[in-house]
Amino acid sequence: MSRRATTRRRPALLAISLGIATIVVAACSSDGESAQGTVADTAAVTALVNWAAGEMPPEVDENGDAEPPVVYVTTESDGTLDAGLQASVVEETADTATVRFADDRAEAIDDTSEVMPVHDDGVMLVIGDLPDPARTLTVDVEWYRSIDETSTLVVTITADPSGAIVTDSSSG
Repeated sequence: MSRRATTRRRPALLAISLGIATIVVAACSSDGESAQGTVADTAAVTALVNWAAGEMPPEVDENGDAEPPVVYVTTESDGTLDAGLQASVVEETADTATVRFADDRAEAIDDTSEVMPVHDDGVMLVIGDLPDPARTLTVDVEWYRSIDETSTLVVTITADPSGAIVTDSSSG
């Protein structure tokens, strides 16, 4: 190989090396943690549904096959969550839960029973206002299965490589 060919490759090698260095630096935040982004609304609701499904016993159908638990989602203000958010959450949680969105909590409750359980032996998450996207969010959530099984919780949701996960919950 001639000296001229080696000289021409040095700028290209330098550019590649600088590109790799830039990627490595960008992947780390100033405090040494990996830059995993922030938790936006869709990721927050997805994390809440996955968390709720993980806390529920699996339903078994007549053939003995496990079925994902039913999780109803509504908001504290009885407002409607964006249709795009709903579609994304249903798609992203298809393997872990059967998700149903309710514009009003009454839609999720069997009011013909004295204990007013959630339809389909499910759980209803009544989600408080979602804060602006951040690496970690704190959200008020009511966990409701029936009049006898309800809790008001403060739930912490943290960004992770998969989107977001619930990292803590405590009585609110």
